[in-house]
Amino acid sequence: MLRKRRRHAAAARRAAPVTRGGLFAALLVLIAAPAAADTVTFSVAAGALGLQTGSFARGKEPDEIVRLSLPGALYDPPLPVQPLAGPRATPEAALAADYAANLAGDANAIVAGFAPQDRDDIRALVEDPDMLARNTATSRDLERMAITGQVLLGDHALLLISHWYDGVPWPAVYAFVETPEGYLRTNALSNDPAFDVVFTALRNGEVTAGGQ
Repeated sequence: MLRKRRRHAAAARRAAPVTRGGLFAALLVLIAAPAAADTVTFSVAAGALGLQTGSFARGKEPDEIVRLSLPGALYDPPLPVQPLAGPRATPEAALAADYAANLAGDANAIVAGFAPQDRDDIRALVEDPDMLARNTATSRDLERMAITGQVLLGDHALLLISHWYDGVPWPAVYAFVETPEGYLRTNALSNDPAFDVVFTALRNGEVTAGGQ
């Protein structure tokens, strides 16, 4: 799935959602995650955060550990996922529909999977034939994918994901917001300091069940 560039996204290699330099197809799920009430803690060194002027990094030493606990759950084992077009009644179902759209190279469906405020940016990406073709090819190169957890950040549901390329798992996180159209993907948290902690901890830190 598509996402605008963040300063720390370059380090995420192919697992990062789309940048303006190259689209990335997000995938997803057949079955909804269990609604277990729990807490997930994200821990990462302050110096690794992408938003160094954000509230979690500001005034801290680079090796100082930042921790953020959010309501949610980790899945053991992770939930395997497949593309599946259909209603967007849950974040998982929305991701499944998004994957189907990306796999098919359906520009209109890709755009429709995002929240209204994101659609102009996404449309500008997929209207480039070369970029859309690259996005489709990346989707088809995916070997397997699984949801490793889900947390809530304000009004947003975040799905924690691993996808495999060349036998290597690459973590990602996707934000969804509930709307009258169902759950839609959004880039609204791209510059949110708390989302930055989640994003970076998945790649360069530690994610654990339970509170701080």
